[in-house]
Amino acid sequence: AMDGVHELARELAEWWREEGADGGRCRVLVESGTGATALLLADGLNRLGMDGRMEVMALPCLGDRDSMQRTLAQLASKFRLPEVRGYTVAETRNSPRHRFAQPSARHLALHVELTASTGVEWDLVYAPRGWELVLDNWQAQFDDDWGAMELVYLPVSYTHLTLPTKRIV
Repeated sequence: AMDGVHELARELAEWWREEGADGGRCRVLVESGTGATALLLADGLNRLGMDGRMEVMALPCLGDRDSMQRTLAQLASKFRLPEVRGYTVAETRNSPRHRFAQPSARHLALHVELTASTGVEWDLVYAPRGWELVLDNWQAQFDDDWGAMELVYLPVSYTHLTLPTKRIV
């Protein structure tokens, strides 16, 4: 898994060097179950010297922010990554609790709206919860010292396929 996610980090870093504003910063939003992909992606970006220019934000689709932070600390120890910088876990307190992968009217409405407005066919398990976290917690997530930045939403399906070619947000 580490090699594949580090390859994704190389693709993202190359894309940002070509497409990003001079000295601009980018936050990559990653739908997350355990958070391992987000952690390994941040590690890969760190190794490429992108910390400070690219930050990874894990969107906890399973559990809440606190449980994901505990899991990430355990994973960092397991993968022997003691000082990974440039990642954070999204706030969850302004979003309703949700049972993982359980259908809901709100998630279906989000799916329909996202697909119509972006032209991307989003999955129904991770994407609605990920976007729910982004939208419900916008102020807590993005009104920080990063100021104006590019956001790149990285759906779970893209971590297994290829880098998206357009900015979603």
